[in-house]
Amino acid sequence: MSTDIQSISSDIPRRMLTICIGAPIVFLLLSDGTSSKIFLTIVHFLCGIEWITALVPRRIQKQALQEYRLKLILRAWLVLSVAISVLIMKDEKYIGNAIIRFSCLNVASRLLSRFGNIDAKSMDAYQHVLDGFLFITTGFSSLLFISVSAGFMHALFFALVVWNGDTGALIAGRLGKFLHLKYPSKFPSDLVSLLVPSFITKIVFKVSPKKTMTGFLGGLVLSVITAFYLPFLLNAVFHLLCEDKAAFYCQAEVESRQIKSLQEIVPGELIETGLLLSMGGICGDLFESAIKRSADQKDSGKLLPGHGGLMDRMDSMLFAASIYVLYVIT
Repeated sequence: MSTDIQSISSDIPRRMLTICIGAPIVFLLLSDGTSSKIFLTIVHFLCGIEWITALVPRRIQKQALQEYRLKLILRAWLVLSVAISVLIMKDEKYIGNAIIRFSCLNVASRLLSRFGNIDAKSMDAYQHVLDGFLFITTGFSSLLFISVSAGFMHALFFALVVWNGDTGALIAGRLGKFLHLKYPSKFPSDLVSLLVPSFITKIVFKVSPKKTMTGFLGGLVLSVITAFYLPFLLNAVFHLLCEDKAAFYCQAEVESRQIKSLQEIVPGELIETGLLLSMGGICGDLFESAIKRSADQKDSGKLLPGHGGLMDRMDSMLFAASIYVLYVIT
């Protein structure tokens, strides 16, 4: 039992060290529009490399490395993904239209692969590309919109709410497992799953067996708490540090469009924002888990100690970013 308990917390020190070193650097880069655009474009490119290497579906992994046609398709996607995200980040309408079109293409592709008489390996490659456009391209274009058009305060708020949701899920999930191992007769392995309809738990555990409903609830709660109190905390901090408080709230006006400042989001909307971002983070996490499962990979890479690859850190932000752009600040 002691070995099991130690394994639950074995990677937490590395995770915390990575966060303590990386988070200040990330926030510093996001504080300026130009540096944030360069930084997010580089991260997008690196995530794209993971997408066309480690996360390629298992059935075409060898062909993706050897066959010229599949290599060309995947590399062309990487270039197009970065270019499209930079082009459509200027307007939330472009982002919304891109999400709709990529979603329709994705559904059509899945129907075609299921009912059409098409080579399965070629279809897997095209499906992986379309998944990448829907998940990565639109996600990073939304992140670019938040950091460049909406400004530093929105980028800071968004990142902290989503990251705290991840942290809450990790702590609650690990705590639930610890209590079950320590007191198995008193605490079931996943207490919250007993309150969730079975069809939901079956879908979730099929995609990601190691996830727990207790973890999801912990992430949801901490996201809502962060979203509710963070604007007031940031207001107090920047009021002390800076005379021109309005500059930090970045009430940006791009062309004829007015973007909401954090001050304009009422408490009820803040709670709704926390819920939406948490649900978007969970969907992104599960989506990448399904992709990793199809690729037979535990992590998307080894770049971040304790976290895995960049995609393992960014997955919860990509769907959530589009939600934030389309339903919260515009």
